[in-house]
Amino acid sequence: MGKRVKLPKLAMAYTQLPEPEQHTKDKIEYVIEQTKTRTKFWEASVAAHDENPSYAVKRYCEENNLEFPEQECKDLEDEAVQTIKFWKHKFAKLRPYAAATQFGLEIDRLPSSTNKTNSYPSGHSTQGYLAGLYVSSIYPSHSVGIMEAGLECGIGRIKAGFHYLDDHEAGIKLATQLFKLIKT
Repeated sequence: MGKRVKLPKLAMAYTQLPEPEQHTKDKIEYVIEQTKTRTKFWEASVAAHDENPSYAVKRYCEENNLEFPEQECKDLEDEAVQTIKFWKHKFAKLRPYAAATQFGLEIDRLPSSTNKTNSYPSGHSTQGYLAGLYVSSIYPSHSVGIMEAGLECGIGRIKAGFHYLDDHEAGIKLATQLFKLIKT
């Protein structure tokens, strides 16, 4: 642990994402239904992940007496931002709560200081899953639990009303591609 991990400069040139789904009334209603399934657990999870996308991965490591590679995960989260922003700008998809008004709908979203960009792909899904992939590579015998933790951040963002399901799925695809580009 403690090694420097990096993504290549202009990592976005090595990644591809499909066109996002359109924000239809059905897609927005799906997000609304997800917000109705929020529990205290999900509200706390969303709050904990807002500024720390690898929160659940770190929690999993702590619960299982595994050393969490904090600096490496932080480096990867930070280095992924340029690629995430590239794709968000390219597709310029409205957040569900912004698109909902076009259909006379309203989404009960949780507070956040990090949902100010476009919707697709989900940056939190990308960063949380990327942390999961990285930490799983260190502890392969814990990969199932670590990857479940890596998904928690992105799922919470749907339940919070910030993202569509395809935003989350695109974040997973992007994280998988970025993981293959990691240089140590």
